[in-house]
Amino acid sequence: MNNKKQASAKQTVIHTIQVGDVVAEIRLKKSNSGFSYLDYTLERSFTTSTNKQSRGSTFFAVNQEDLIQAVEDASAWIRSKANAAPTMDALAEQTADTQ
Repeated sequence: MNNKKQASAKQTVIHTIQVGDVVAEIRLKKSNSGFSYLDYTLERSFTTSTNKQSRGSTFFAVNQEDLIQAVEDASAWIRSKANAAPTMDALAEQTADTQ
């Protein structure tokens, strides 16, 4: 459990993309060896029966187009930032300034 806490402390959500009900959260992560990199997770946003916003990790056939678009958008965003910053550490500094 301690490893999970350490791992989550080494990642920061730096950008969120929403396409329909699909949410892509782009994170800046750092490996145990100190290597920084960007990746993303996908979730489905929905409203519960009590009108609360929630997110889940399952998708339906109706989410297919939104999933494809969210993956394309998140990947393009990562490529644009990785190409613009000389290093991931520089990117971390840039995104810290904009949050």
